[in-house]
Amino acid sequence: MLRKYLDYEKIKDSYSYGDIVWLEEIDRELNKIITGDKEEQIALEKADTMSGLIWAMNDIIIQTENSKYLDKYYDKTHDLYAEMKVDLTEILGIDSMWEEI
Repeated sequence: MLRKYLDYEKIKDSYSYGDIVWLEEIDRELNKIITGDKEEQIALEKADTMSGLIWAMNDIIIQTENSKYLDKYYDKTHDLYAEMKVDLTEILGIDSMWEEI
């Protein structure tokens, strides 16, 4: 639904530079969207919320990866993190990117 507003190639290419660069690009693209369509506005709000959660999860991933006493949470956290990234691309209408990268 939101794909028509996004520079898909830019988002897809940014993923090769890591999650932070990818999330920054998505946030830039989301901030450019102006729509009066109610469904698109709801999708935009969902995407914005999911992006914020993924940013927070990225911090948690780093902490569980780098702290010996938290390493037991790493696998669960990483699985949830990966699922959230897929969900974000579905909201954006760019989930085909996973097959292309």
